[in-house]
Amino acid sequence: MSPEELRSLAGDAAAGFGLNLAGDGVAGFGLNLAGDGVAGFGLNLADAGLACSDSWPAGEPVRIPAPGQPGSADTGATVKVVALMRCADGARYVLKCYPADGTQALIIRERQCAFAECLSRNKIPTPAHLRAAGAYVLPLYGTGGQWHVCAEEFIPGAGIRLTSSSVCAWGRLMAELHLVSEREGARIGMPSRWYNASRKNEIIRFDRFSQCRTYLCAQKEAGADPVSGECIRLYEQLYGCGSRLMEEADVLLRVLPACAVQGDLTCGNLFWTQDALGVLDFDEAGDCVPVSDLALQSVYLADLLTADGAGAEERMLPLSGFGQTWKERTGQILEAYCARRPLTEPERRLYGILTTLARTFYFKRMDALKRALSRNEPDWHTTRGLLYAMLSEIEGKVR
Repeated sequence: MSPEELRSLAGDAAAGFGLNLAGDGVAGFGLNLAGDGVAGFGLNLADAGLACSDSWPAGEPVRIPAPGQPGSADTGATVKVVALMRCADGARYVLKCYPADGTQALIIRERQCAFAECLSRNKIPTPAHLRAAGAYVLPLYGTGGQWHVCAEEFIPGAGIRLTSSSVCAWGRLMAELHLVSEREGARIGMPSRWYNASRKNEIIRFDRFSQCRTYLCAQKEAGADPVSGECIRLYEQLYGCGSRLMEEADVLLRVLPACAVQGDLTCGNLFWTQDALGVLDFDEAGDCVPVSDLALQSVYLADLLTADGAGAEERMLPLSGFGQTWKERTGQILEAYCARRPLTEPERRLYGILTTLARTFYFKRMDALKRALSRNEPDWHTTRGLLYAMLSEIEGKVR
């Protein structure tokens, strides 16, 4: 779509929102959304950077880095410019600008917005996504290249606090998301990223654990510290157990059907309505086996809830294990989820495997193991403690 075609959208009652491009050689391109009673709102945007603000100077454009500049699309960094837009009638919307990455990326963004609207039609609270020329996502062309732009309703006060009651609501919400997605046959066309056990993910880091094997074998051959021999024995035992569970999980993940999932139900992406918990931000929406989405997100959420306090994201659980409190939290989530969407027998088996793998090879534990082994003189005593704690998890002594 050319700039001229985009400009023609302004003032189109059917479009939902109108865009006017203003050239800006320094910024790459500028966006100005002018007042238009027919189009529905008038906006002034300033330099958004990567955050939202209520106090931008009026009349300035959004500044988006041109290709080759720091933070631009061709540097390999992920860029998303987010701007809070004020309408003439006081309503606010969120404008999101993504570096264009081919036609397929545009299709994926469109399906992510359509999935959010599908959930909304099925009584799950989500922000309304605006449409222009029959699409949720528009390709914008400027002197800096092409970008994909969409706009959605601004939800004030988004974000929830983790409590026993909120994690139960979280479990119910996830069940409803999966039920609607399965019933509607929703698919995004790419795998979800963060909590998808069918691919590399950030929760089960067996891949990082496997990378230690070459180093430990070299230490064994060199006849290192006597404790290292015990560590190598524990490591091999863990590696064998982990490999068998990973293989069984892979079989189940290939058999069980996938559907579209939101993919990132973190506290900042949730909001309360009068009647229910709502969800926003579908940038990570993709296709995933529902029980994988449930299991891996539950592990992380329960860890944060158990940490309960400042610095929860950095909390380490290398030696103590997850323990009884963690078990209670994940049990609450699973019970709330199954009240809406009971698991089948294969799903229950996969849930058990994935939570065991997640507890054992949790990313925080792998961070601690890497630190213990990456010194000039490896800390074998800390390594031994970590490996024993992991072995207790994978052998079922902590459930």
